[in-house]
Amino acid sequence: MNILLVDDHSLFRQGLEMLLTQSNNTYNVFHAENGNDALEIIKQKNEIDLVILDYNLANGLGIDVLVRVKAHDPSIPISMISGDDNPRQIQQSLDLGANGYILKNMDTSEIISAINSVLEGNLYVPDDVLAKLNQNDDEQDSNIKQIADLARNVVYNQDLSIRAEDVEDTPCGLVSAFNSLLDQLHGNQQQLQNMAFRDELTGLYNRRYFIEQLEQSQKKQLRSGKPFALVYMDLDKFKQINDTLGHDAGDDLLKEVARRLLSSTREVDVVARLGGDEFTMILSDIDNRENTQIYLDRLIEKLREPLMLANTQCNPSISIGAALSSKSLEIKDLMKLADKALYKVKEAGRNNISIH
Repeated sequence: MNILLVDDHSLFRQGLEMLLTQSNNTYNVFHAENGNDALEIIKQKNEIDLVILDYNLANGLGIDVLVRVKAHDPSIPISMISGDDNPRQIQQSLDLGANGYILKNMDTSEIISAINSVLEGNLYVPDDVLAKLNQNDDEQDSNIKQIADLARNVVYNQDLSIRAEDVEDTPCGLVSAFNSLLDQLHGNQQQLQNMAFRDELTGLYNRRYFIEQLEQSQKKQLRSGKPFALVYMDLDKFKQINDTLGHDAGDDLLKEVARRLLSSTREVDVVARLGGDEFTMILSDIDNRENTQIYLDRLIEKLREPLMLANTQCNPSISIGAALSSKSLEIKDLMKLADKALYKVKEAGRNNISIH
């Protein structure tokens, strides 16, 4: 059995590997400290039986890595591991395709039992955590039902100034909370929308908005026949920038890359940061490889321009992989093709472009 441990703490990975090998000497254990390393190992080995993925990584959330791995190969079992038993966090992981959720503070025997359960094809969640999830679902269902009538009133009248004082048989606490939410929406609609769809560091769109727009682009192509290109981009050796010049310099580089991307793309295109040093674009109305190549050639030259970071001249290097859409391609398949193109560039030495 080949098991991949993804955690930014090497001591934890080593301890878990020791636990695994002591329990079963047939386990082959591989290590990765971030999402990029994990994906490269998965592509190289091609026979990973289980990924054990930390929910909180140094350069982002493990669920971002979960989405990327599932896009690459939905059949790979993934168990999240965390010290936090927050029901929303656990439910989010399961909704995004996790096959299990293991708590780091469980007994060693329980951890091994949980891992074996996932390897056997079962969905694993600790019993006490499962009870919390069920309780949380019941509470959410009750709250949703109670505010449904209030929400319908607001939607029907299309007026955020409406308040819930006249709605009968509703707990006063719920009315107060609902009215408070309406106050926030009324005064900060644009700010709330930006918070929902924008990456805080770079100001680019975030993963949530990117996925929504990718789905919209596919629907648009099915209706009108207008194609598009999906582009994945990774900064090369970004960890080295953080390690040598500091995380502030790394943040400055990410913000500058975002600025260059925005200045080099059209208003109809979607530019997003997926997390860490990973960016993506949806290029509208691009129907062939030649036009895509021309577009990306201009873009990579702009991104390669030198800049100063922490009083040191830096020459950015970026790997770009792209895939052209078609009516017969599902979104997950298009994402796989773009990911394969990106990996091809990295395998060939990075700092280049590949179009599938």
